[in-house]
Amino acid sequence: MLNVLHDRRQRAMEPAILQTCNQIYNQAVPILYLQNIFRINGASCMSRFMGQIGQTSAGLIQHLDIYIPPNCDKSSWMHLFHILPETTPNLKSVVVRWRSIYNNFWEENVGTDIAFAQALAGLSKLGIESLRLEGPYTKR
Repeated sequence: MLNVLHDRRQRAMEPAILQTCNQIYNQAVPILYLQNIFRINGASCMSRFMGQIGQTSAGLIQHLDIYIPPNCDKSSWMHLFHILPETTPNLKSVVVRWRSIYNNFWEENVGTDIAFAQALAGLSKLGIESLRLEGPYTKR
């Protein structure tokens, strides 16, 4: 008889513990995504990350620091820049950095690609407070 009562009390506590965990989670998630700078160097990594955290959490992200490596797949980055306005509507600051392989201003890089520049311009739909671009962008 004692074991049955003990088991009932323990089961009665489970919802309270779950409610507490849920409350902590709901308070911590906004802090995590609102106050951190997310640094990314792979368009596919960012897409996977946004898929893992879900639409609600991705919508809380406010700061991105993006590094685009030389010889990257431009199409995946352009796709990311096209979906960012929909998936991260609360972005406040974005830094996009790239460089040439040899730091040669005459070398082809993402900064010389018109379609890439147009994809970056699409970020202005977000009403970003700060958009900083770093890298060579001179055209031959």
